[in-house]
Amino acid sequence: MLKSRQGINLPILLSQYWYSKHSNLNFVVDLNHYLFEGYVLSKPGVFVMGKVVEIDGEPTFFIRFAYGNLKELRKHALEGIKWIAFCRNNQGNVRKYSVDRVCELSNLDTLTSPIFSMNTELEDGQLLPV
Repeated sequence: MLKSRQGINLPILLSQYWYSKHSNLNFVVDLNHYLFEGYVLSKPGVFVMGKVVEIDGEPTFFIRFAYGNLKELRKHALEGIKWIAFCRNNQGNVRKYSVDRVCELSNLDTLTSPIFSMNTELEDGQLLPV
């Protein structure tokens, strides 16, 4: 089992692992796209790739992928953004929530998608939760 230590960024490592096991997309290609045309937050407690888009006439931060504590995102969020949107598992239906609501949801243990996961451990070679 890996435990987070100062200086080790487990969320980005776990994100790469998730891509390799659950996606036909290339993590490095996505990362490069969001580095050049979006926003990347990578810290020991959180990893997020996203970009600002307009949904329902309002600027919204669309999350491509997130892992870790999303409360960290609020500390580094773009000025004036009140909405966050995402698709679960690339299913196409976009969900839009207020930044406050996403922070509330990030505290719930019952949500299992990596976008909300607070778990930053690998156990027996599996990403938890999946």
